[in-house]
Amino acid sequence: MYGKVDGFPRAANPGTSNHGYGRAMDLLGNTSALAEGRGASPFKFGTAADRWLSNNGKAYGWDRPEHLDQNGSNPEYWHYNWIG
Repeated sequence: MYGKVDGFPRAANPGTSNHGYGRAMDLLGNTSALAEGRGASPFKFGTAADRWLSNNGKAYGWDRPEHLDQNGSNPEYWHYNWIG
């Protein structure tokens, strides 16, 4: 899916991802529409959803690591970790 949407493969080796342990989630929106070029993710950097999650996510136990922020070393607007 990511290869179609973002133009590059993005997958961790099995057993090395915090997604597999239920400690992370990726928010993209309607992935079928995105893959088919019919829209953009409502969670991209700078959107209303991104701003809300950035400002309020921690109150609900979710945070995007700093290195994945827009100006981080590996920007991923879709990724949030469970911080409890």
